[in-house]
Amino acid sequence: MRTSDRRSTRMMAVGVLTVAGLGLAACGPQGPAPEDPLADESVEEPVQEPLDDPPAEDPTAVEPTDEGSAAGGPTAGTVYVGPYDQAFIDDLGTYAAQEVTVTGAVEETLTPDAFTVGADVDPLLVIETQESIPPVDVGQEVEVTGTVEEIFEIVAVEEEFGIDLDDELFVAYESRPYLVASSGRIVDPG
Repeated sequence: MRTSDRRSTRMMAVGVLTVAGLGLAACGPQGPAPEDPLADESVEEPVQEPLDDPPAEDPTAVEPTDEGSAAGGPTAGTVYVGPYDQAFIDDLGTYAAQEVTVTGAVEETLTPDAFTVGADVDPLLVIETQESIPPVDVGQEVEVTGTVEEIFEIVAVEEEFGIDLDDELFVAYESRPYLVASSGRIVDPG
């Protein structure tokens, strides 16, 4: 092979390797990106403006308390706090299997652990299961926290809570919603 051919071959090899090296460098990890001379560092992110009208507060919302049900008041998981009235009755289905706190006048005392509230509306049966409510009398204003159950069945309640209910006293509440009370207090002794 002639000297000029070797030189040409070497030059071509160097050129090919240089181009290949640059191509591979573009595919591999790179160091810090060069600064963009067109970038304007003074550009600020847009600021989100506050809404004109803040959302209305839910009048039945409950702030969590440290006192919990030991004090007879609502706990952090309570979804409704308010009077036992027609509005509550109308929304009763939305509270099924959830904890609520209702306030109302004792309409009837059935046993030491069962009474009804609701002087001006269809009465709500309250079954106390933890003996955390003081004895109540008709006409007293009470605040009761408990779980709303959709259908009262005497036999099922007796079995679930290990109590014996007088069928004659409770038959009027069969198939109606009721409240399984976990705590309560007398608000106004009447």
